[in-house]
Amino acid sequence: MASGSPTPSKIGGDPARIEWAQMNKGAFHCDLDLHIEHSGTLEDAGVPIGVVDGIVAIAWYEVEIRGFGNHSGTTPMPNRCNALIATSHPTLAVDEIVRREPGRQVGTVGQLNVVPNVPNVVPGVVRLTIELRDLDGAKIVLLAGHIRDRARQIAAHTNTGIEMSSGARPEAALATPEVQKAIETAAATLGLAPRHLPSGTGHDAAMMARLGPIGMIFVPSVGGISHSPRELTRWDDCARGADVLLHTVLDRAA
Repeated sequence: MASGSPTPSKIGGDPARIEWAQMNKGAFHCDLDLHIEHSGTLEDAGVPIGVVDGIVAIAWYEVEIRGFGNHSGTTPMPNRCNALIATSHPTLAVDEIVRREPGRQVGTVGQLNVVPNVPNVVPGVVRLTIELRDLDGAKIVLLAGHIRDRARQIAAHTNTGIEMSSGARPEAALATPEVQKAIETAAATLGLAPRHLPSGTGHDAAMMARLGPIGMIFVPSVGGISHSPRELTRWDDCARGADVLLHTVLDRAA
């Protein structure tokens, strides 16, 4: 804990009774969230309300590409085993493999660590991360298998060593059908036509789904910009979402 930070006891907590903070299944009637979409699906379609089907599973994989590091001025081009050049192949392969499957799945190579990462050395090792997301965990396993197969082919073609290992993998959290129906009914009552879609970002509801029913209402994000100072939802959309939330709560409380 950083110096000067409040201790749990000073903000009303009691570390000696932390087990009492655990919530058991059935402790709440329903977890219902109103949230901006964090994507441009609703805005692009001109749809004011989203009924979330669930929060996607996320799988991370660590990949290491091993070439041979050597001086950039003394190593002839035909003799190089450049790990960074080889890295371009699995990076493109992830994009191609994920795109060719029908569905809403996404795949990203978002981080590279080049060793030794200096201007005058041919890169000898590159470590990268692969992230796959989808509501269907089985599809993620399938995609990862295709990527592993392609990595073996790339290693042979580029004369490098490629190892791919699994990292953290939060599971998908599916919305409760009865709650989704209540959101649809609330939207219809207000004359709004909703669209079903997954949540591509993590939410607290993913944890609450382990304990009871969950549902989530999305409102459009301008331009689909997410986690940025430019992220914006118009006030009219916020108001429509709040109305749907109110009517959904009244439906669930009836």
